[in-house]
Amino acid sequence: MKLSNGIIKLYITMKKVVKLPEPSGRAVGVDLNFNEIVVGNEKIEFRIKTPLARIMHIKHNHMERTQKKYSKKWLNVKGIRNAISRWWKRISGIIDNFVKQTSKIIVKLVKELGFNTIVLEDLNGLKYKQAKLKKTWRKRFTFFAYRKLQHWIE
Repeated sequence: MKLSNGIIKLYITMKKVVKLPEPSGRAVGVDLNFNEIVVGNEKIEFRIKTPLARIMHIKHNHMERTQKKYSKKWLNVKGIRNAISRWWKRISGIIDNFVKQTSKIIVKLVKELGFNTIVLEDLNGLKYKQAKLKKTWRKRFTFFAYRKLQHWIE
């Protein structure tokens, strides 16, 4: 419940059970990996490279080196903070651009080949499993926008 400009607003969250559709005989699967996205079935296969290596390069060679070089100063110096902020925005732009373009390519490809169902990999609970992984893999999960890609494909 929220009071705004003399008006009381009530927000209600509802839980809805949805029956999952059964894939038809003309289905294609999408497998999301760090280095590539594989679209296909037993007859066809397409691979799309992800920008994860480029993103990790920016993070490691620009951001982390700057933070190490100015280990105590970078939080207090506006120019350094702005540079790091620009690199974060660049990474975010790379991810958003990749997700939107890739989802468009996947849907267009599926339609052109005459398939009517896209089966997405179930990645629920993945963020809870990543806590058990090595640090290098946890860093990659930070930039792996699998849910965002699934959303755009849907």
